[in-house]
Amino acid sequence: MADNRNQEDPGVLYLQATHMSSRVSSLTVDDIVKVKRLDNLIWKLYTDNYLHRRVLAYINHMGFYGVLEYGSQVLDNHLITALVERWRRETHTFHFTCGEATVTLQDVSIIWGLTIDGEAVTGVDLSHKVEEWQHICLDMLGFLPASKYLKVLAFLYRELCNASRIEKTTMAGPLYILQIWAWSRIKCVNPDRDGLTLVVPPVDPDGFIPVSPYGARWKYGFSYTHSPTHFVRIIRDSLDRMNNNEFNWSVYQKNDIDVKTIIDSYNNRIWRCVCPLICFDIVEMCRPNRMQ
Repeated sequence: MADNRNQEDPGVLYLQATHMSSRVSSLTVDDIVKVKRLDNLIWKLYTDNYLHRRVLAYINHMGFYGVLEYGSQVLDNHLITALVERWRRETHTFHFTCGEATVTLQDVSIIWGLTIDGEAVTGVDLSHKVEEWQHICLDMLGFLPASKYLKVLAFLYRELCNASRIEKTTMAGPLYILQIWAWSRIKCVNPDRDGLTLVVPPVDPDGFIPVSPYGARWKYGFSYTHSPTHFVRIIRDSLDRMNNNEFNWSVYQKNDIDVKTIIDSYNNRIWRCVCPLICFDIVEMCRPNRMQ
């Protein structure tokens, strides 16, 4: 069961009364947050149709090849629930017994290979109505998106904040990044802990297609990957007992070809930037300075 003593610090964590961890009891110990999946149609469109190498090159030029390469995987609602219980809206970090941690811009760029530097993409486009944009996306992409496009990390932070409220039972967002982040850093939920080795994706000999990002290792390594401690009460108890040696603070090794490619491409100082993440009406603070 969650140890609320580790969650309460009135000087910082002043929203405990409305936090979902305060409702955990013997009657709700197995309740989980339900994940809303909105991407099934686009992945079906991708798997049902062959993409020519030139198309893949264009997708890479647009900056989305890493997302495509990782693909659609199984999400572990139990693991995500245990993480949400540790998420704090006040700090935008997970509060563990060994310290604070969070998903950062570095994780976004390395796991999915997304660009995090450059011109900001935000604002209002009044050239079409919302319904018109949705039909344009339906014609070009094969699915109807929500009415707004959201910056990945800002969207993840917002969904974690909303899901951590005591009355919430569902959440959405880029939860693949959160799951891989947890698998890579928290040893007690790592599917690799039993001696399995993650597989580096194959390299295109012609150099036409780029090296797949870090997240694709989980796709190539396992046909079905999930946390070995699959029930929320077991994961919750493991997080309560976790010490500093059981959390991997340095995941990405510079000699890895996947990571080196990304480090060489970006100004990695932005990974440590303390700044607001802004996209339309969403503003969430990124505070990597709170990490060890």
